[in-house]
Amino acid sequence: MNKTILMQALVSSQKSTFFWSLALFLITFMVVALFDSVAKQYADVFTEIPAGFEAIVGQVGSFSTAEGWLGVELFSMVLPVSLAIIGIGAGASMIGREEKSGTLELLLASPVSRSRIMLEKVGAIAIQLAIVSLSVLAGVVSAMALFPFEISLLNVLYSLLSGWLLGILFAALTLAIQSVTHSRGVALGAGSGVLLVAYFANTLAPMVKDFENIKLVSPFYYYEGQDVLINGLSIGNVMVLVVAAVVLLAIGLVAFQRRDTGV
Repeated sequence: MNKTILMQALVSSQKSTFFWSLALFLITFMVVALFDSVAKQYADVFTEIPAGFEAIVGQVGSFSTAEGWLGVELFSMVLPVSLAIIGIGAGASMIGREEKSGTLELLLASPVSRSRIMLEKVGAIAIQLAIVSLSVLAGVVSAMALFPFEISLLNVLYSLLSGWLLGILFAALTLAIQSVTHSRGVALGAGSGVLLVAYFANTLAPMVKDFENIKLVSPFYYYEGQDVLINGLSIGNVMVLVVAAVVLLAIGLVAFQRRDTGV
């Protein structure tokens, strides 16, 4: 791979990577630190709650366990939505930023194929998402050294892998939209809209019997971070996320290769 393109992409996103990583590290650290003093009190308070509330935030009945607490407070919404937002912004900007600044023609004129340009930029997004995801693991490990909290770090890593794939899927989505429409703004808007619809389709649709199966089209259904913390990784769900991301990346790559830029 041409390291220049990959490194340039990583350097351009280093500030956002740092601040996202720092924020999620601190949030994770605080969530773990609060477990022993707060979690059991919450479990007593929420012994009986409306099904709708639990559908949105997760299985609050499991607050008394480390897996349940971390799942509800972090892995049900904060982590997956954060990684999806990072993916949406990165995917829409991967080529869109070059196009907006007028440097895309110069990049395409270099002795590097369009497919390699895109694949290296996708690789940079994958690395960015991996760094942010691993900051959560660092937060868990750091807090465990100071506070009573026992959890399978392997399952935490599996949950982060699932979230990483979710972020890549949303990056692939906005990349495909930007490549087809040539508009970063359209890609950002469409990606954000899909994020909202997908999240609520997974959390609210099961509350209505006639619409329960809608959740099957939501990538958040296959993410299942909280469930992975408790039961381990589902290979089937992982494959769905992988295949969906590959298909969207293929669409984006084909559209980018066919784009007429005069080069």
